[in-house]
Formats: sequence, C-alpha cells, structure tokens
Amino acid sequence: MATIKRGADIYRTAGRRDSAEAIIDLVREKGGEIAEPEVTTDTGVPVVAFIDHGRWLGECGLWDDARARVCKNAQFIDEDDQRFFCITCLNAEVSGQWREVTWPTDTGIIEEPLIELPAEEQNWTPEG
Repeated sequence: MATIKRGADIYRTAGRRDSAEAIIDLVREKGGEIAEPEVTTDTGVPVVAFIDHGRWLGECGLWDDARARVCKNAQFIDEDDQRFFCITCLNAEVSGQWREVTWPTDTGIIEEPLIELPAEEQNWTPEG
C-alpha cells in the first residue's frame, strides 16, 4: 500500500529536524535571505494544501501588479509544520515572511480512497 508523501518524508531523510530547517538550508545555499520561522506572522496570504501525484504540496502562486502569475513553484509541505517558504521567489509577495498553510480538517478521509491508486492518480484539491 502506497502512502501520500509529506515534507517530513522528504526533508527529514536528509538529517534535518523539520521542513522549515530544510527550507532554510536550501535558501541559504542559494545565497538567499530568509526570516527565521519563529518570527512568522500571519501574512494574510495562505498556501492551500493539495495532493498531486501522491505528494502533499503547497503552491506559491506569486502574482505581479497586473495579476499575472509569476511564480509557479510548488514544494512539499507537512501537516505537522504548517509553514511555507518558496525557495524560488523567496516569498517576495509577503516581503520574505513565512506563510501559513491551510490544511483540510481530516487528511485521513481524503487520503483513504487514494492510497490504493498508483501515485500518478493520487490527486486531490480542496475544490474537488
């Protein structure tokens, strides 16, 4: 039986404590600036959790002034670490602050019918 992968499944395998630590390392390796996750405030621009090909992801969705989407990065997220920092645009839309992730209330009910499917068919969005 396959499982739906989360950030912890990926990031902790690299010896990191949590997803936030992995993101901090990745951003700093690229020479970027990143706020410590402890100073995270509610930016009013949450990231919505969804499942794509057997992976819980959050999508950045940075928009320019003409409301054209300029950042299409998606990355692993984790229900136990509901913070998001885009390693592509460095959360430019919210001045480099960490963004909160909006999760569904019962991931088990969502995942249950997907588990038996091949990974490429394990997809879910809040819109249905």
